[in-house]
Amino acid sequence: MTLLSYFFRILWIFLSLSISSAAVWSVFYLPNPQLPSNNNVLQLVNSGGMPAIDSLGDTVSYISLNDGYSEIWLIRSDGRENRLLTPIKGNISKIKWSPNGLVIAFIANQGSDKIFRISKYGGVITPVSRAFDAIEQFVWLDDEWILHDGYENGKWGVYLSKTDRVYVRLSSFDIDAKHPNLLKEGSLVAMSAKYSEGYKIILYNLTSGSWTPITFGSGDDLKPAFSPDGKKIAYLSNRAGRWSIWLKNIDTDSEIDLTAPFSERRYPSWAPDVDLNTTLIWKPDSQHLIFDGKRGNSREIYIINLSGGTVTLRFAVKEYFPLILNVVFESVSSYNPVIDPRGESIYFENRGEGASSVWRLDLNVKRALSYG
Repeated sequence: MTLLSYFFRILWIFLSLSISSAAVWSVFYLPNPQLPSNNNVLQLVNSGGMPAIDSLGDTVSYISLNDGYSEIWLIRSDGRENRLLTPIKGNISKIKWSPNGLVIAFIANQGSDKIFRISKYGGVITPVSRAFDAIEQFVWLDDEWILHDGYENGKWGVYLSKTDRVYVRLSSFDIDAKHPNLLKEGSLVAMSAKYSEGYKIILYNLTSGSWTPITFGSGDDLKPAFSPDGKKIAYLSNRAGRWSIWLKNIDTDSEIDLTAPFSERRYPSWAPDVDLNTTLIWKPDSQHLIFDGKRGNSREIYIINLSGGTVTLRFAVKEYFPLILNVVFESVSSYNPVIDPRGESIYFENRGEGASSVWRLDLNVKRALSYG
C-alpha cells in the first residue's frame, strides 16, 4: 500500500467516524423536531365559511358565495360527501341545526333580515320569522320554535317564532333586548337588556314570564352563553374600558374577568383581545370555554380551562387561573368556531386574502399547546 493510498484510507475512516458521531450526538444535543402547529387541524373545504354541526356530530353545513347567491353546502365531518343543499338569494349571516338534526335554520338578508328553515334533504324553504331591519342571534327552542332577536323602529326585541305569522314577543316594548341564549333543556333564557347604565344580562323565565337582572354597573354586557350544566354564564363586557370575557356563577353570584392581563406572578402575562365578533362556546364538561380572539396580527382560537392550577417556567412555579390555551395559531384569521356534541372537535372559518375556508380542529390529538 503506497503512502498516498494509506493516507486516503485513514482520512475515509476518520470522516466516517465523525459523521456517525455527529448523527449520534445530534440525538442528545440537537432540539427535537417540532410538530407543525396544525398537526391536529384538517381543512374540510377550501372555499366556504360559517360552519355549523348537526346534533349527532356527523354532518357540517357551511356557506359558499357564488355569483350573488349564498349556497348552503353539507359535508360529512370526516371530509367526505360534499354536496350542495340549496342556493339562497342574498347574504346569510348565521346558520344552526335543529335539535333533532333534520332541519337547518339560517338568517338571510334580502333587503331585510329574516330567518328561514330547510330540511337537510332539501325541498321547500319556509320562513320562520317575519322581516326585521336586523337579526343578530337566534337559537332553537325545540324542533319547531326559534328564539331570536330583531331590530325595528329603532329598538331591539326578543321573540319566539314558529312562522312569519306565528310568533310572540318576549321582551317589553319599552326596553331594548337582544342576544337570547337558552339554558339547555330548561325554561330560562339569558339575554341582554338595555338600561341607563348600558346593556345588562337578565334571566327570563319562559314559564312564568318573570325576569331578573344578574349583572350591574356601567358598561355593556352582551352575548350571554349558558354553560351546559346551567351553573355559569359567560358573556362579553366592556365595563373595564375594553372588551373582555366575563364569567358569572349563577349559584354564588360571583364574577371574574377571564381575559384580564395577569400580574407578574401569574402566567400567562398576556390576554388575547376580544371584540363583538367573538364567539363564545362551551365544551360539554362546562369547564372549558372556547372563543376566537386577536393577538397581534392574527385572530386565533383559544380554550380557557376554568380548573386553574400551577405551571413551572424557568424553574419557578407560577400560578394560573384561568389557563388560556392557544390551540390554533400561526398568523391565521379564525372566526365562528362551533363544537361537536361530544366536545371532540372544533370547526371554524379561516379567512384569507379574498377567500374563506372551513377547518376541523381535533381536540383529542396530542400536541404541544401554546401558553403565551
